[in-house]
Amino acid sequence: MKRKWSYSRKIAMSAVAVVGLVATSCGSSSDSDTSETVTSETVMSDVIAMNIAVDGFTLGAPVWVALENGYFTEEGLEVTPISFQTGFEAVQALPAGQVDVAWALDFATVSSSSDKLAVLSVVSSPAPGFHKMTFGSGISAPADLKGKKIGVIEGTAQSYVSTLWVQANGLEGSVELVPLPGAFELVAALKIGEIQASFLFGAAVAEVTADSGLTIYGDDSSVLKLQGVYALATAEYASANTEALSRLLRAIQKANEAIAADPETAAQVTATAVSGDAGALLPSIKRSNPGIGFSTALRDQLVEIEQFLKRAGKIPDTTDVIATLNLDALRAVAPDTIEF
Repeated sequence: MKRKWSYSRKIAMSAVAVVGLVATSCGSSSDSDTSETVTSETVMSDVIAMNIAVDGFTLGAPVWVALENGYFTEEGLEVTPISFQTGFEAVQALPAGQVDVAWALDFATVSSSSDKLAVLSVVSSPAPGFHKMTFGSGISAPADLKGKKIGVIEGTAQSYVSTLWVQANGLEGSVELVPLPGAFELVAALKIGEIQASFLFGAAVAEVTADSGLTIYGDDSSVLKLQGVYALATAEYASANTEALSRLLRAIQKANEAIAADPETAAQVTATAVSGDAGALLPSIKRSNPGIGFSTALRDQLVEIEQFLKRAGKIPDTTDVIATLNLDALRAVAPDTIEF
């Protein structure tokens, strides 16, 4: 499922008109160096169009805030965000040619890794606690789940933390992991007893707490200590468009600063964009720890997830996510944020 948001160039056109007026009023051909004159043609020819894939929740918050605050326009970008249900689906849109850049959590980043894709930067590193383990009727402890079913969204961080949680609670081989397409499908399956437990997130959690038949047991912090949200592109696009991607990261850097300074407004902007509830999104926005860069710890976390997926037979043994890093744009914008 995807939704396309078209970004008008009206602001950019207005800015060009102002530049043209200023250039005209400040000098004539007789007293100005015409080689420095900025015209509407030269400005508009420098505008770069870019499609960005985001999820339907809060991963794309920096994109929505950058759009709202005009940061893309400031950097000479015309951005069209396209919303997908999960970050995994967003990454799959890259090789399909539907988008130029995608946002995804670490697990989706690694599970989709190939030499055709490039990891560009960390865009945020949310604190654990995003996913809430929710029990259905009659379940009060992990031991009650033996012989039962746990809902997962395959290819996502939710699936990853579910597997870690099952292992940590000694339930391997005694529970069935049932794949479902999204968070609200998980809620529906819990309510009708199709599954007996699942990690939920975002607005789905708000639905659960209003339902007396379901209980929240805990969150993913018991099994997850670190996570990152990444910007990705195809390897070909990343190699050929360092300048465009540098502009993107500068705009996202501004948006991240705005989110950190005013998470309430960021939650409202994101909620409007994804047709969500600002109150339900705010806890995740506050936990998002926005910031571009690449720490050694997050690099090592990608390797850990890669090894996990290889042991599970989910990705080829030849997968090398670190080899897919293309940090050229990040080095151009914020070289001091790269720790290795």
